[in-house]
Amino acid sequence: ANDDPETLQPWLASLPLIAIDFPSFRDGRGYSQAYLLRTRLGWRGELRAVGDVLRDQLAHMRQCGFDAFAIRADKSLTDALKGLAAVLEARSDFSGAAETYEAILKLEPGNAMAYWGLARASGNRERAQRFMAQAVVAALRAAIEQFQEEGGQPARLARYTENCRTLVDGMRALGFRTFLPDE
Repeated sequence: ANDDPETLQPWLASLPLIAIDFPSFRDGRGYSQAYLLRTRLGWRGELRAVGDVLRDQLAHMRQCGFDAFAIRADKSLTDALKGLAAVLEARSDFSGAAETYEAILKLEPGNAMAYWGLARASGNRERAQRFMAQAVVAALRAAIEQFQEEGGQPARLARYTENCRTLVDGMRALGFRTFLPDE
């Protein structure tokens, strides 16, 4: 595989996203590739770190130009979110992120939106943007916790399968027929 980001130059204008693989947390080539894409090539699309992405690397990844990451299935999403909150906290425009993050988790959805609306209406655009970024992280954390409490992917698949079966049986009872087999 070619590790030189300049080989992508002819296609950069049409690429909305580039994923850079970290085959091992010890492999630092991805940092250099990200930095070259952002600085030398001026690419502005989403730059996503994938593979062996660890919580402790997120701040440095951000400094090199990454703005998204995907963790491996065997890594903890909760730990990754804590790491993301730490990255936000480290940025001067996200000071107080950890406290706000914890406060957001305690807000009802309507109250969270009201808080954001007040910040936005007050003309404090930075505060509104900071709040929304932190609210997204908090919402993702809550969704992941709900997913795990539900029993993870196997439990959700079983629930969706049962919902599908109930829907198809009900439609058949009304005289509809399916075009696909019941598999």
